[in-house]
Amino acid sequence: MCPIMRDVDEIYAKDKRIKREDVRILKEWLQKQEHLPQLTESQIIIFLHSCFYSIEQTKTNIDHFCSRRSLYHYCFRHLDEEELRTNSSVAFIGVLPKPTPQGYAILLSKLVDLAPEKYDFAKLTRMLDMVASLYVNEHAPLEGVVIVYDTKGCSLGHVTRLNFDVMKHSTDQLRDGTPVRIKGIHFINAMPVVDKLVGLVKPFLNDELYSLMNVHSSLNTFYKYVPQECLPEEYGGDLPSCQSLREENLSHMLNNYAFFEWHDSLLVDESRRLKKSTSFGIDGTFKTLEID
Repeated sequence: MCPIMRDVDEIYAKDKRIKREDVRILKEWLQKQEHLPQLTESQIIIFLHSCFYSIEQTKTNIDHFCSRRSLYHYCFRHLDEEELRTNSSVAFIGVLPKPTPQGYAILLSKLVDLAPEKYDFAKLTRMLDMVASLYVNEHAPLEGVVIVYDTKGCSLGHVTRLNFDVMKHSTDQLRDGTPVRIKGIHFINAMPVVDKLVGLVKPFLNDELYSLMNVHSSLNTFYKYVPQECLPEEYGGDLPSCQSLREENLSHMLNNYAFFEWHDSLLVDESRRLKKSTSFGIDGTFKTLEID
């Protein structure tokens, strides 16, 4: 059982476009998919919302989400507690406590320790997945998510430590499996190396995701998307410092560590899949998650 229990009646009340009948249909479909884990009702609602209430797209999204996490567990498996503490000292990755005026959650990632030899891209990607998964299960459905990468201190030494296999699969999951609506991807405090970084990432993005990317050499252009009052004090904002938020975020994750162990159990059993195809058992090609 999921350690995080949500009041589904409250979720239905907040968004009248989420129909109980649609969720019932998805529950019945999921029960017939012997290869898939059984999700909670709140999780089904979250996927349905992220797919703009399309039942068929939700089925695809759920299968993709669980299948990719199973096939590429090294990209998504949670860190152990010591690894979590260690990597939290290398980078701050967290959802800020105040959303944008449009109601979009802000996921911020920034280096804390600038030494390239401390930078482990695979483990930091797994930590980002932990942060996002916990937040989504606690707070979704969300109006949208804005992803912000502060590249201050990023050097060529960091870029050479990127793992392209992890980058590909995590980007594919962001595009086709993650149950959120992406509203923007911003690189701030852009260093010269950012152009190289964007060039490396571009082949893994579809047109929708690439169109959402913005590189900012000045915070003034970034404020047009995310107002100062929604940001930590390092960015001229009204929120506490990133150091304070980092400590709070780490404490919250450790206090909810049982969730990550449960979340990693949502795997597929390919031997029980009823249909065989090249796209995780669903006939035809995968539809990409609509992003607006």
